[in-house]
Amino acid sequence: MVSLLRHHVNKDVLVSIPALFGSDVPFRCQLVGFELAGLWLRSDRLSQIALADGKGEPATTFVPYTQIAYLTAAPTEPPPASATGETPGRRRSATHAGTRKPPGR
Repeated sequence: MVSLLRHHVNKDVLVSIPALFGSDVPFRCQLVGFELAGLWLRSDRLSQIALADGKGEPATTFVPYTQIAYLTAAPTEPPPASATGETPGRRRSATHAGTRKPPGR
């Protein structure tokens, strides 16, 4: 697990911390570091909780693993908005839709 975390240090991740935010919805933050007991995270949202006034530079906050529901790599770019409501990556062009070669030909 340490090698997986090491790969994401100083990169954005999505993390769910229900004890802090009252919801298991993940939010984007930067993974600053990790220890045996938890993670060092940085984000504006964490700063609002850690700092009384919530102003200034984003604070680096230690969050114990026991408080983290899950953590995953953040996408590098947002998924494209689809006007048709189709799932990204599942769209087929009109010229190829319905044209399928039978197996073995």
